Amino acid sequence: MIDDKKHTSDAKPVPSVMNTVLPPELTIWYEARRLCGDPNMSVDELAACIAQDPVLVIEFLKIANGMSIGGTKQTTTTIKGSIIRLGSEFTIDTLNSVEARTQLSDPGVSNWFETHRSRCTRTAIIARMIAEVQAKHIADECQVAGLLSFVGELIAVAHFREKYVKIAENNTRTGTIFRLATDFKFDVRSVGFSYLTKQGLPQIILSALDQDSSAKSGDKMIMKPIVASANELIDAFDSGKWGKYAPGKLLPSKSPLRLLSIQESQYTKIYERATQYLFLTRQQDEKKRYEKETKVMQRPTIEEAPPAAPAAKKEDISERQRTISNLNDEINNLLSFSFTDIPTATTSSFEIDRSQIAAETPPVKTKSIQTIVTSIASELNNASNSEELLSSILDKLITSGPFEKTALIVVAKDKTHAKVVAARGPNIGSGQQINISDPLSPLAQSFSKVRSFGKQSSDVSPFGSNSFAVAPIDAQYENPVALYADCGSKASITFEARRVFRSVVELLNEKLPTLPGGIPVEFDKK
Repeated sequence: MIDDKKHTSDAKPVPSVMNTVLPPELTIWYEARRLCGDPNMSVDELAACIAQDPVLVIEFLKIANGMSIGGTKQTTTTIKGSIIRLGSEFTIDTLNSVEARTQLSDPGVSNWFETHRSRCTRTAIIARMIAEVQAKHIADECQVAGLLSFVGELIAVAHFREKYVKIAENNTRTGTIFRLATDFKFDVRSVGFSYLTKQGLPQIILSALDQDSSAKSGDKMIMKPIVASANELIDAFDSGKWGKYAPGKLLPSKSPLRLLSIQESQYTKIYERATQYLFLTRQQDEKKRYEKETKVMQRPTIEEAPPAAPAAKKEDISERQRTISNLNDEINNLLSFSFTDIPTATTSSFEIDRSQIAAETPPVKTKSIQTIVTSIASELNNASNSEELLSSILDKLITSGPFEKTALIVVAKDKTHAKVVAARGPNIGSGQQINISDPLSPLAQSFSKVRSFGKQSSDVSPFGSNSFAVAPIDAQYENPVALYADCGSKASITFEARRVFRSVVELLNEKLPTLPGGIPVEFDKK
């Protein structure tokens, strides 16, 4: 049982703090609205999108848990459950009501708000990764709790605004929290907890965030250290101490990770996937900040401003949709490749009354993706041995698919170098040796990596490309084997290309263990 007085008496927040209106992340909002107009959309897809913004999650849980079902209130603890309970009409209404909220106009205030929102989102994904091996049945709840861990800091930014910016720019995060407490009697943890309690969030979520309570048994007991561990890992990454939490390193004596007793092999997988995800989101955040700064610097004068504002807005919407769709796919790819014993989630159909909403852009066409994957699937069905199959796949990804270069790469057992054993496309050849200087690179750690864009070449790319896709395949070979593909030195990996690549890897990993043979080696070994 939570002692609410303990959390409200310390901070003594004034009513205006509890009534603070938090703005949604418009990128997430636009994509959620687009999904509502997509006839192929599923509950899982929409839930995954909404689950990236704590502001939207609070609103959906609040409204869904405020509804009566059959005359009684039944608690829903997940975003998917909230969407199902609300139905299509109320889901759209909820999104519309949140979109009307005023955004933070001051660039400094907005940047700090987005910094803390990003921290919430990243903590949520890491919490889910940990929960997948510790408490899979409540992975959704752990993700929600992780997402809401820093609501107090979001409120602080939205409430104090320029005062917050002045403090934060001259202090560390810990120092900022201390200054808010001493100067304004504003305890971010207590205020955040009180705010979520007022919103009527489920008890299981509140318990996971209540650092002063001690759950004796059940799901509440495991959720708290999972969320705390995710928070600790995010702290380590943001403070430049990520390497201290690498597999094999001694954890701090008070680390909540110790309470989970995670097996070494499981922790290695968590760390690999977390590394990939955190560097991906850092890249996305830096790109977003760069684009925002560029727009501010290039903002036209009143005389130069184009009159067709609606057209410009549609262009911004389209770009935001592409950005968040790409990131959603990357995250889903990470989670799906994390642990081989995780069953594929069942996709539930979610019917939307499209008379309620006009799609602002047409749904992404997937016919070409289906055609390519079907063509490649036929190759798998007709294959008699693994060598012929892999050679054929390298060709198909170029001739029938969206890629310019493909390769099969074998990694040395000491993971210091790798060799291209088969390749297709320009400026890439069989027999080429690749030196691996980064022990956390996708080749060294044998994990899936997709970099969809980049203005500069990537150090972790096997060939220095600015965008590429690489993934381990189960080739039944003595050394790790990876499939590589890119769309050229200057082209980005499109949404369709990533879908094709991921589908091919999944098909290969199902088929290869059933075939005789080895891997193609298309160079003179002498």
